[in-house]
Amino acid sequence: MDRAAMDGDAHGTSLAFSREHISRRPSASIKNSRTLSGAMVPLFVLGMILIVHGQEKQSRQPPERLPAQKDAIETAQGDLDDPLEQYRARRRAEILELEARVVKNEQALAAGTDLAPEEQHALADRAEADFVQIKQLLVDGNVSRLDALRLNNDFRRIGPERDRIRRNELTKIETQLQYYENTLTTVELELIEDSLVVQAEHDAVLERLAPQRHSQARSDFAELERSYKAVLARQKVALTKLVARASETLDQVTRRLRVLEEEYGFIRTHIFWVRDQEPLGLATVQHVGRELKRLVKGMLTLAEESSDRKSWAHPSSEFLTVAVAAVILPLGLFRLRRLLRRRITRALPPSHLHGNQVKPIKVDMSHAIKRT
Repeated sequence: MDRAAMDGDAHGTSLAFSREHISRRPSASIKNSRTLSGAMVPLFVLGMILIVHGQEKQSRQPPERLPAQKDAIETAQGDLDDPLEQYRARRRAEILELEARVVKNEQALAAGTDLAPEEQHALADRAEADFVQIKQLLVDGNVSRLDALRLNNDFRRIGPERDRIRRNELTKIETQLQYYENTLTTVELELIEDSLVVQAEHDAVLERLAPQRHSQARSDFAELERSYKAVLARQKVALTKLVARASETLDQVTRRLRVLEEEYGFIRTHIFWVRDQEPLGLATVQHVGRELKRLVKGMLTLAEESSDRKSWAHPSSEFLTVAVAAVILPLGLFRLRRLLRRRITRALPPSHLHGNQVKPIKVDMSHAIKRT
């Protein structure tokens, strides 16, 4: 019925449009808008019907799904309240956390660190080779000007290099070694002493379980402990290798520092005996003559300027005061010293002036020594 009515309306609208179009052409745009609005009405109604149908379909859920979901929720809630499940979850979390640390240490062992023992060994060998070369250079006595310049540069380089090694390499490797040693000690103690604590936890869980579940619980306990001990063993192996590598790196850094210390002391004791200039000769005498000529000329120029009264300036009052005080003050101090000495002489006896001159008592111990 609605369809017929809508068709009738559309037919009537089209007839009206044709008559109006024939009679009045200027109002054609208004009639076109009315035709479009009439066509949109059935589409809107159809959309509303589809929406209502979809909501009804969603509301008609099968009744057999609700009990299954309820059972799953109750089962999960029961697992959370079960002491055995709680212990399993906590222990597995501890195993996963420990395994993450083990993987991190194994990656550090495989990838290496910034302070590799091979690199530090090469640096220490290079320092020893340089030191041997410097020793051989000074022992031969054939030191050129270039060799003296190199020796001076090495002497200036060694000091900052030692400070940098102590501040960076030595501090870093000592910190790493201390951390690995402490962690390895903790793992070894845990492997030895953790059994009593774990057994107490197992007993506490068994007390809260029914007797028929004890066998299953003990089986789960044993499996979890085997997994935990296996991860601890991996951690111990990785930490042992890290400690060994850090110790080797520390030895090489220490050896390099020791070589630099010896080289610094050797250069410091021999650098003043190394000739870095040409020996004395005619060129040296000519150079000394030129320097003396410049010195005499400068002294004569200063004397000439000081004798010219035009270049003198008027002295200030502060300068005159200081000059007079510098002349008068020593004389005043000398007279004050003599006055104080006379007063002290009159006030004190001679024994106090030169110290208490008490005659020493002579004791003859020869007879007692002979008797003994």
